[in-house]
Amino acid sequence: MPRVKRLAVLVLALGSLGGCNFAVKHPAATAAIVGATLGAGTCAMESSETRTCLVIGGSTAAFMGLVTAVAIWTMGGNDDSHALVDPAMDNPEDGPADIPEVLPPPPVRATTPEPVVEPAPPPSLPPPSPE
Repeated sequence: MPRVKRLAVLVLALGSLGGCNFAVKHPAATAAIVGATLGAGTCAMESSETRTCLVIGGSTAAFMGLVTAVAIWTMGGNDDSHALVDPAMDNPEDGPADIPEVLPPPPVRATTPEPVVEPAPPPSLPPPSPE
């Protein structure tokens, strides 16, 4: 197995051991790791030049990490700024119990009218036979 593929497998294996906690706490580093893995991995599929693939992976990592860090910095991000928080849940006194429960409407039972049976016409008599 070439060195670049071994490096990609090692990065993926180490990344899977850490779980999502690292990715949530350090989004810029996570973007850099993903960028390096994608850059070096896709280069290794097309080329056998290890040095070129490492340069591509490193530059992709630097670009992705820098873009993510600048985006978080310009948006005034802190540790929990990327977490989705419901504004209604900011006050601990407000909870799901304060939300009125809306009951579903009662089921509608369709009633069909009884069919109207028309009386049968009277039987017709056969014509009288000449005797």
